[in-house]
Amino acid sequence: GGGGRALAGMWSKENCRSLWVDTTQVNIDKYWVDYFQPLLKRMCPPHDRKKPQLYNWSKQHKILTLANGAVMHFGSVERPENLEGFGYHQMFLNEAGIILKGDAGYLLWHKTLVPMTMEYKCQVFFIGTPKGLGLFRELAALGRSGTNPDWVTYHRTSYENPLLEKGEIDALCAGMPERYIRQEIHAEFMEDDEGTPLISFADALEACDRDPVDDKTFHIVWGVDPSQAGVDEAAIAKRR
Repeated sequence: GGGGRALAGMWSKENCRSLWVDTTQVNIDKYWVDYFQPLLKRMCPPHDRKKPQLYNWSKQHKILTLANGAVMHFGSVERPENLEGFGYHQMFLNEAGIILKGDAGYLLWHKTLVPMTMEYKCQVFFIGTPKGLGLFRELAALGRSGTNPDWVTYHRTSYENPLLEKGEIDALCAGMPERYIRQEIHAEFMEDDEGTPLISFADALEACDRDPVDDKTFHIVWGVDPSQAGVDEAAIAKRR
């Protein structure tokens, strides 16, 4: 998982700087107790008081330090401004489907996180179950396209998890709506079911990707959506 990959990178490189971004500060505490601490206990032998301690965890500041000088900062999107100001060798975005949703997700990635990847040519890991359509979907599509060697996408369903029994997953699916099975079990990007739009976002995306047909018998139609205040942007589209 992401925790194991993060620790492996830290142990393999002296003074490695890492960042773990999560949904809430409370979630960070849960991940430390359930994942990071057990992993470190398995990776490190029992501490001999005569020898330096192999790792140190600051619960107050949410900083993990290893004996080789590697450091991992943990932060949440509750206060994204607190994440800024450092450069990192590796970055882990946990629950990426949640923290990269909507306008806040775009701002978090482009304004806060991307600038911190440049100093050390940071490797970024986007981890999580798809939650609607948004930036996480766009980045996953970039990895699947094969057009940029710097991006790669790994897709795994719950049935490929060696820690889960197929019968248990089947039993869970028996009581779930189809769309949630596709999202939560098969890790498919599904449109949020909030509201009843005239044209769904998924249909609009499919239309944008469709090969154009320049049939002169159709009229030209311009679609315009002027922007307002805040982070809203103006959009214009020409269709025949």
